[in-house]
Amino acid sequence: MTDEPPAKRQRTSSPDPATPTRSDKFWLPYGDIVLVVNLTMFRVNRDVLRLQSSVFSDMFSVPQPNEGQSTIEDCPVVHLSGDDVGDWNLVLDALYHPWRQKLRLEVDMICAMLRLGRKYDMIEVTSNALARVRNDFPGDFEQWADIPDGGDMVDSQPETAALLQLLETAHEFGLWRSYPTIAYGILLWMPISKLAETFPHPKQNISPDRKLVLAVAAKAITEHQKEQLAWLLTDETIPSDACTSPETCASLRTTILRRMLWGPESEEPQVKMTMLWHWAGSMLGTWTEKLCKECNEAGRPVFQQHRDDAWAKLPTFFGLSPWEELKDALELETEDSA
Repeated sequence: MTDEPPAKRQRTSSPDPATPTRSDKFWLPYGDIVLVVNLTMFRVNRDVLRLQSSVFSDMFSVPQPNEGQSTIEDCPVVHLSGDDVGDWNLVLDALYHPWRQKLRLEVDMICAMLRLGRKYDMIEVTSNALARVRNDFPGDFEQWADIPDGGDMVDSQPETAALLQLLETAHEFGLWRSYPTIAYGILLWMPISKLAETFPHPKQNISPDRKLVLAVAAKAITEHQKEQLAWLLTDETIPSDACTSPETCASLRTTILRRMLWGPESEEPQVKMTMLWHWAGSMLGTWTEKLCKECNEAGRPVFQQHRDDAWAKLPTFFGLSPWEELKDALELETEDSA
């Protein structure tokens, strides 16, 4: 038996969780500047940033003292406070692959481009994001009328959750001309009860103020729709006086009313936000086209008149001024500086 003490367990070193790590995607071998966002480092090119951003252009034009300046692999280090790593991944992707900005932009890309574009005065980045928002969520009725029922970006539940992020961003940057149609897009596909859920992406969990606005709007729109659809409860318009198949058209009128109130029979009934549906669109066309020619022609203008009225009132449901008084914050800033 030996009197020697047992050997001490060798300590294993673990990386410091507060030590920044290199980006997997944007650590470019020919990069000449390192951006540190939270605990992620991006090695990129000053020229790319300078060409896009007046903020970085001014920053790089000022000579930096060599003494005491932090460098990594001979590249100066710039710490960016208050930014999101995900935003920088998306915006750098747009800067290094500019052709992607010409394609369909996802909601998270649009929000990132707006946030960093405005903060660092990236005029082209901001303009492209704004153009996409205004194209998909217009404040002009004729432009909206050309979009299929529900809009191009609101065709699935996951994307609808992402629209919550876009609504918060629209409020943050004062995109008031698009705010009503973004909010309506959320209500179109997402039951109010789901707003209480927590989504995986933290930016999709909107503020209590926005949730309240949506809840109040949902109630107001539901009440408006009852009045809007009241004509489908009577036979004053359908069947028309010239109807060739009154019983069939009366039955179809009831089907159209039920579909607009509760959705397709194949789905669990729930209140739908249908006040801006098209008479011959993807949601109703199957049924309106089955009406006889005379009833179809009689119902269309009545339906359209109620739809026009609903569009005119849309901003007010969300606590905003009427369309003719709504202006984006960017327009207001331009007027103030003029």
